[in-house]
Amino acid sequence: MIIRRSKLEIFLDVLSVIKSERKNSTQIRYGANLSWKMLQRTLKSMVDQGLIRDVYTRDGQGNLTIKTYEITHKGENFAEYFKKAEELIKISNDVNIQSKVNCSFFGSSNT
Repeated sequence: MIIRRSKLEIFLDVLSVIKSERKNSTQIRYGANLSWKMLQRTLKSMVDQGLIRDVYTRDGQGNLTIKTYEITHKGENFAEYFKKAEELIKISNDVNIQSKVNCSFFGSSNT
């Protein structure tokens, strides 16, 4: 069975890949495990929303322009917000699972 990631999960994966330093599209593609077509759509959407920005640099001779991406302040806030939400959901799920286990273990029918 194929488990697909949501758009949110893909955005968070891309942000985590480029969080520490600028990355080019190939590094992001492999780091976030995306097809080229999906990567291009995702990067465009993220730039349009202000989560990441394009950065153009020249090679040592000043001829070739290299396009990389870096995370914006908005992108950092976005990633941090959803990471905290994920932790809260995980804690909530762990508590619910633990209470069901305890109820089952002690023979309670309140599951």
